[in-house]
Amino acid sequence: TEPEVSDPFRTHLKVAVSGLLTELGFSTADATALETLTELTQSFIGELGRSARSFCELACRVEPVSADILLALVEMGVPVSGLHSFATRSQRVTIPAPSQLTTPKQTSILHTGLLFVLLIF
Repeated sequence: TEPEVSDPFRTHLKVAVSGLLTELGFSTADATALETLTELTQSFIGELGRSARSFCELACRVEPVSADILLALVEMGVPVSGLHSFATRSQRVTIPAPSQLTTPKQTSILHTGLLFVLLIF
């Protein structure tokens, strides 16, 4: 079972990791190495989110702000001094936004409820 089949976001994350590798000068990557880097990136983002949520909840808020993310990065030992230069780099690889999937039409609650009421009586 490939991770891409069960998690479509992982496919987009792999594309983003590939873009970063291209920026660094790599033209090819071994599938196992790319999968490992994708897994590490996913774990990092998950831990960053959990830590930022903890700082948010500690401040009695329900939505994190940028300061929560900054504190989480510092707590994780990530040097934040280079974030601005990384964000404004000139040789950035641009990845197109993922297309939206069409969601299947949900059954009407009224129909389902009406059918349930009819079955009871």
